Amino acid sequence: HVPIIAVNSDPRESVAHFSACEARGFARVLDSWGTRSCPFVRLMRLEVRGSFGSEFVLNDALLAHRNPAAATRIVARLSGKSREVKGSGLWVSTAAGSPAAARSAGGILLPPLSRRWQVVFRETYTPRDFTRRIVLKEGDEFRVVNRSDDALLYLDGSHRRVSVKVGETLRFRAASRDVFLVWPSERRLLG
Repeated sequence: HVPIIAVNSDPRESVAHFSACEARGFARVLDSWGTRSCPFVRLMRLEVRGSFGSEFVLNDALLAHRNPAAATRIVARLSGKSREVKGSGLWVSTAAGSPAAARSAGGILLPPLSRRWQVVFRETYTPRDFTRRIVLKEGDEFRVVNRSDDALLYLDGSHRRVSVKVGETLRFRAASRDVFLVWPSERRLLG
């Protein structure tokens, strides 16, 4: 496992919680890693499979209609049960990504090193007995069938995205390989 030193390249705009440093602190972190005085943390990633192949996310994925004012229609499948859902989309989040958008949409805060992950349905138009949040464990798989004609899957933010076809099934699960990040001992994990 090769640990990564994540550097926050834009501290004015980015929280970059899992960055070990900003550019000006890189040499210090690299030196402490070289002397083995800087530990690392192990973070679970998610894998999502679709017609585009496999993509990996460290924080979260958002499935939504290209037009934010349009409804997103999906069929959610978990443990052999299916449920049609209409709303503004859904977040699929790792524990590391749980303090961000998923939590704002009604998800829960998971400990950052947890092996659990969650699905949060956004602004749903569904029966009252519908569970808008599902917490999953490492071996679980969540499937969703897209019923929207112009859907996008956003991966760890707005810059990485793929189109999702009508009728396409997306499969979410814990990735088989984690990410190892150099983590200076003076930095505190949130969560």
